[in-house]
Amino acid sequence: MSLVAHLVRRGVGLAWSAHAESQRLKRDAAAADAHTGKHASMSTGQLVATALLIITVVASIFTYFWIEYTLHFVLGNLVAVEDSTATAGSPSGIAGARESESKDGEFKDGVSKDGVSKDGEPVEVEGTDDQAEKESLIPSTSDERVVPRGNAGTTPITASIRSTLKHIRALDGFKGYFRGLGAFFLYAITSGILYALLVLLAEFVNPGVTNSLGTLSLPELVADFTVTMSTCRLHCNWTHATVRDNTDIPARGVYRRSRYVSRKDYRFLSLPAMRIWLARAAATALPLAVFRTAQPMIRPTPVAATLVTVLFVVVCVLVSVSVVLPARIARTRIETSLLLETVSTIVPVDRTFGGRVDRTQSLAWWRFVALHLGLVGAYKTFDRATFCRALKVWAVYFFVALTFMFGVTALLCVELLFVMGGPEAATAVVKQMIADNGSP
Repeated sequence: MSLVAHLVRRGVGLAWSAHAESQRLKRDAAAADAHTGKHASMSTGQLVATALLIITVVASIFTYFWIEYTLHFVLGNLVAVEDSTATAGSPSGIAGARESESKDGEFKDGVSKDGVSKDGEPVEVEGTDDQAEKESLIPSTSDERVVPRGNAGTTPITASIRSTLKHIRALDGFKGYFRGLGAFFLYAITSGILYALLVLLAEFVNPGVTNSLGTLSLPELVADFTVTMSTCRLHCNWTHATVRDNTDIPARGVYRRSRYVSRKDYRFLSLPAMRIWLARAAATALPLAVFRTAQPMIRPTPVAATLVTVLFVVVCVLVSVSVVLPARIARTRIETSLLLETVSTIVPVDRTFGGRVDRTQSLAWWRFVALHLGLVGAYKTFDRATFCRALKVWAVYFFVALTFMFGVTALLCVELLFVMGGPEAATAVVKQMIADNGSP
């Protein structure tokens, strides 16, 4: 959510400005004391407050990363791909499906393992009961873990955020909240380095180029498009790492190579990646266009400024829900459809999603482009129940992140008061900041 990130940056910037001003006043006071022969030092309370401030900052960064990664990404992917008509952990992903068995292996001498002939009549098999009794007395040496599957066709595992978090913790413990973290770092670091290099190169070749909005740099848009299209395979690997069950994948061998998407699958990933880029661009451009259009039409009063701000937030929410969220669900489902059939998942997944995502269909090129690039094609990849669950996760994430940000900002302000030397010293800092900015 760009709005949450913007508010976080504003809060951190304000706190940093107050801290910088406090340090400047302290340096001035120290210089004055040194000139008069006095030596100022921090009191014990200020030292304790500084230590608490550092601990709060570190804990806040870790907690916010947990909120962003677990609620926004991991739960978002699991909600997007779960199908209540499939069975979790099944390699094929279809409800009730098991690994394929040949017809010849089901019957031995015309009799099945359950003692039923091919004609459907019961047949007495010698030693069957004794063998079953002996097998029941032998302790199992299999180290396969028991995975909570949920009820296929009834209540999805991701029906509530609490049940989803419990499911993840039951599989891998606390580290399950950070599923696919290694793939995420690979994707994030690669994207960040490539984006920075492209922006610096574009600004060096032709500095000062901006688009019609005057707020978004054209080199940044081009760099974002290039990074999105070139790292879509890394993003797909990250999606696979968040939804697959890693217990049946050895660290080496052919299954190790199955962790990565092949180059030939790029044709299925490029158009959804372009669609998500267009959705993000629309989520940024449309609210700004509405804001810049409505601002001159309203009288410059506090009430009017509040109305324009509310309008900006409403447009942001509407575009995010109606454009960005469907594009993200569609991209996640298309990426999950590329997961190998031999790899199981931690939630029920149908690789075709009820026929909505079928890569085996031979479509005309314009139908293929419309399905994977258009917004209508994104809506066709999921049903209403999936959209409602994904919208619920987004709403909870936004509320938790916003509440956490305001709470941490208030706590940091209180701690900064004690670091500055108390309310009186903090008031002097604020007055000095107002005077430096030229405010009345």
